[in-house]
Amino acid sequence: MRRAIKHTDMKKRFVITIFILAIFLFFGCQHARLRIAQPLPKSCLAGDNKLCEKDKSNLENKFKNSERKIYEVHQKYFFGGLLPRKYELNESTYCPESGIYEILQYYTFKDALLEQLTAFIYSPRTVRISCH
Repeated sequence: MRRAIKHTDMKKRFVITIFILAIFLFFGCQHARLRIAQPLPKSCLAGDNKLCEKDKSNLENKFKNSERKIYEVHQKYFFGGLLPRKYELNESTYCPESGIYEILQYYTFKDALLEQLTAFIYSPRTVRISCH
């Protein structure tokens, strides 16, 4: 009889431990999104409104009909994201012709798991870059 009680106690402890880890894993999620406006045509900078509107519509049609290029970049942070203080991504590396449309930084399941297993010493993140 005592043996069965100990076994159920261990099961309860195991379930509670997994539940607590899951809470930390899923509620510790972080993401940041940045959308960047389309670059204005040169005619808009010159002040010619008619030509500007025409160029804007041509540019919008060009971007609507083309598929967005999407890049995933894995970043390595340490101590819960405190180091490195600056992590720069060069626009000309990913979207030299059309410019960046959106940057999304988030944790994947793998990132969050690695962070939990290393007790926040290693904190990887994933960045998704979409071009116009």
